[in-house]
Amino acid sequence: MKKRLQEILLRTRRQLLLWRRGQQPSPFAGEGLDFRELRPYTLDDDIRHLNWKSMARSRQPMVNLFNESRQIQVVAVYLNSGGLAVGSPRSKKDQAVEIITALSFAAIEGENPVGALFFDETLQAWHPPALRRLEVDHNFETAIGLDPLGRQVDYTALTQALQSRLKRRSLIFLIGDFMDRPELAALASRHELRCLVLRDPLDEALPVGEFSVEDARSGRREPWVIDRGTSRRYRELVRRHDAELAENFRRHRIAWEKIYTHEDAIKKLIDFSRREG
Repeated sequence: MKKRLQEILLRTRRQLLLWRRGQQPSPFAGEGLDFRELRPYTLDDDIRHLNWKSMARSRQPMVNLFNESRQIQVVAVYLNSGGLAVGSPRSKKDQAVEIITALSFAAIEGENPVGALFFDETLQAWHPPALRRLEVDHNFETAIGLDPLGRQVDYTALTQALQSRLKRRSLIFLIGDFMDRPELAALASRHELRCLVLRDPLDEALPVGEFSVEDARSGRREPWVIDRGTSRRYRELVRRHDAELAENFRRHRIAWEKIYTHEDAIKKLIDFSRREG
């Protein structure tokens, strides 16, 4: 388990180093340095803050004054549903573990406090936001220890759990397969939400043939025969579901990214965070 954690951290550090070349120090940027006013230069000022255009006009050195940048409070939400057990060459749970670990590490590296909440029908674990490297290990270990089989997410209870614990506006990452219909309006009205939609190709296109199928929620196994018509209808059902999901995200101004089990989850996470700023 420790070897896997180190491998995830090494890959995350590599992606962060690539991102930092000519970019900001962290993909989870705060509000930045907000310009406030100009004033005459003194010997104690940093020459990097000189305003050259103003100097050309007024013929005297002037410096830019900024408001201090503010930390972002990052909260990772691990949605522990039965669908996470599905996947090849690795499960969506493996992706979720990797993502919450990488997300926690990137936030700490950017000097932003990170918290994590693990939820299905009820609260499984809550790690309050903190600016400690130990949070990365805690989040990894908690995610590894959760069994998704037979579980589903109660979004009403999830919203209540988050609202009662978060007293300040936060950047919330929800990590799950979103094969159900989430209700996120209340959370989106108070926080900035980003959804990481984990999928395996089998989630969206059933193969034709005879199979022994296990229900990821109930654990019940039974034989299935999937013909071309069934496969086509299933594909259309998932297409409509995802179109409604995307519209739900758009309506509530929620940024989202779909990550498949065969993709580099850490790279997609960092790239997504960079785009969303």
